[in-house]
Amino acid sequence: MYLVRPELIKLLKSAALKSLKIKISDEDVSLEHPADPAFGDYSSSLALTLAKQLEQSPMAIANTVAEAVRKEKLYLEKVEVAPPGFINLTLTKEYLLHETARVLTIRELYGCSKARAGQTILLEFAHPNTHKQFHIGHLRNITLGESLARLLKSQGVNLIRANYQGDVGLHVAKALWGLTQVSSIGSQLTKSRKLGLEKKIELLGEAYVEGHKAFAKGGETEAQVAALNKKIYEKDPSIMPLWTETRQWSLDYFDLIYKRLGSHFDRFYFESEVFAKGLTIAREALKSGILKESQGAVVFDGSEYGLDTRVFITGTGLPTYEAKELGLASLEFSEHGPLTKCIHVVAPEQSSFFKVTFKVEELLDPGKYALRQEHFDYGYVDLKEGKMSSRAGNIVTALSLLDSARLKAKELIKDATLTEVEREEVTEKVAVGAVKYSLLRYGARRNISFDLKQSVALEGNSGPYLQYTYARARSVLRKLESAPSLAGFTSASVNLNPEEGAVARLIYRFPEVTKAAAADYAPNVLGDYLYLLAQKFNAFYDKHSILKAAPAEQELRFLLTSAVAQIIKNGLNLLGIEVMEKM
Repeated sequence: MYLVRPELIKLLKSAALKSLKIKISDEDVSLEHPADPAFGDYSSSLALTLAKQLEQSPMAIANTVAEAVRKEKLYLEKVEVAPPGFINLTLTKEYLLHETARVLTIRELYGCSKARAGQTILLEFAHPNTHKQFHIGHLRNITLGESLARLLKSQGVNLIRANYQGDVGLHVAKALWGLTQVSSIGSQLTKSRKLGLEKKIELLGEAYVEGHKAFAKGGETEAQVAALNKKIYEKDPSIMPLWTETRQWSLDYFDLIYKRLGSHFDRFYFESEVFAKGLTIAREALKSGILKESQGAVVFDGSEYGLDTRVFITGTGLPTYEAKELGLASLEFSEHGPLTKCIHVVAPEQSSFFKVTFKVEELLDPGKYALRQEHFDYGYVDLKEGKMSSRAGNIVTALSLLDSARLKAKELIKDATLTEVEREEVTEKVAVGAVKYSLLRYGARRNISFDLKQSVALEGNSGPYLQYTYARARSVLRKLESAPSLAGFTSASVNLNPEEGAVARLIYRFPEVTKAAAADYAPNVLGDYLYLLAQKFNAFYDKHSILKAAPAEQELRFLLTSAVAQIIKNGLNLLGIEVMEKM
């Protein structure tokens, strides 16, 4: 049995049909895990749901259904009723240990399923703009996107990882204006070409700041930036060599970050690639009446649909982000076969943008686009201790945050047997894991205040705590002279003490948790589960010896410890976090 929850739902439905002569749906059958294990492994409020419909007391209904369930005895040790009408189900020891043993049978596949096989989802995330820094907001975006990609794939989804990047537009014109018009920056350009990538990106950051100031002043300098922007769109040979060179600087810089974070993409889309197609589609939409002219621009009047009015083509004939989005959607929905869904992981300020562009696309081709696009937004990030120092002005860059985490992570690495090379590798894994977990442990739409000290800690709900628990489990398993043979192990030969039972009663939930985390786009649900599992395992580990246990107990504890280690490894992998054997 892989997931017991669906079987218990079937059992409760069947019991209700036999005992109450009433047919109910899966949605009517609630099943929750009680916080207090005294109330069983699952608790259902089915009787409370049916009470009004049947005009009977919840307790009477609960007792009737419970009696019918007891006759089946499916994986259940106890079926009890508690006021005001809950049906509490306790799983057998045999089921718990059978499922624990299955972890060691399928290893990395434990927690995976084919529940969503046949779905093709394009997940679009990261989205850094060239000629600008990769900042802490991008870091939350890519961390969320990476985990969602892994979770969806674990459920059988055919997943396409996409990254849409802005390499044309005013932000690029501002950076190139700074490079060409500010003498103190332009004089560094030749020198920077001979230096490393870090210096080049630093120079781009300075140039962008100056270009932004120039545009904000208005007047002549604003006109210069606007003219430069038009030249980029027109691929003017006087600016394209510099655009091409500096664009590549950014792409090389982003590639370093992707590798450091353990992310990759199947398709990179660029605004320079889609804007012409977007212009064409927008003009066709104008002819068909979906868009209309307004004060020299081409706009969508969303009032009829309760949406905003947004510009698709400016008065100067340039495409806006909205028009580019039409070109992007055309490519995304034509290159990968029929898409079940296209999910855009983008900050919440783009909510109106997506509502409008989705509606325009739907009006253009309802068969292709309707109900197949989704904007997954996420909360903002600030720093608990204020802005961290960065050479790119007041921006908190992803690399500066990771480097600061790395400095703190060095203090946690205590294993004296590690070589210097191993110590550096472990330090990097701890630092990246600490930052990622801190960005994932909260609900995606919640604004968070990033606490560097708390994130890189071996206590509390943190990435390093989970990585340490894995290393701790692996350490004790290595100390066994030989792994106990589980060939003759039977659940009948052992009893579970309270600490062992607490661990076993969490292990079987892992596939259920991964399915829910993928369905709800909620990596934090998985993080909460892993933290609880680690707490229960460490309580068991601190109280009961594995190495000095009697043979039957040692077999059981070896089984539990091995399963916990595998689940933590699998779970952290789904969050995009690496584990290490020593720490």
